[in-house]
Amino acid sequence: MTVFRNTLFFALSTSVTACASSAPPSLYVLDLPAPTRASGAPDAAIGLFEVSLPAYARNPQITTMTDGATLFEDDDHRWANPPAEAISAALARSLEDSFDKPVVLKPYPRGLTPELQLSIAFDHFYRTPSGSAEFGGQFIIIEDDEITDIERFNITATPSNDSYRGYMQSVSAGLERLVDIIESKIEEPPLG
Repeated sequence: MTVFRNTLFFALSTSVTACASSAPPSLYVLDLPAPTRASGAPDAAIGLFEVSLPAYARNPQITTMTDGATLFEDDDHRWANPPAEAISAALARSLEDSFDKPVVLKPYPRGLTPELQLSIAFDHFYRTPSGSAEFGGQFIIIEDDEITDIERFNITATPSNDSYRGYMQSVSAGLERLVDIIESKIEEPPLG
């Protein structure tokens, strides 16, 4: 019985010591464009639904595609904020900059339904071993409660280095590229 207690005590104290001595994870934030002074009447605002991410990309751990089919979630490197929130905020800031209009995230304030709304769903969103950001999916443009466009996109943004900080910079650059694609579709004249 004494041997069992000593072994149990040793196992517990070793695991507690290991937990206490491990370094906390590194947390990363997205680089956001400088805030614009976008303002205007509430009905001129652009509405943005919170982005939809695949299940693995909703986790705080940064996910790397290791061999084309295997995803690795790194417990030591994490998003500082929930990924969907961080990505939505970065897109909102870029949209404000591109359109020079305020962007309102859904759920909208009572009584406000913007004439132009965007819904973005990612079907993949991960880091490559070289640190690039790879993501794709589709966006839907809704004007006056009518769907006017549905477009697919695939973006790869290459960082200046393969660090996790470089990855977050490439995510920001890739999201700005996505906003450019969205802007080109909204500014296209209707056919007919």
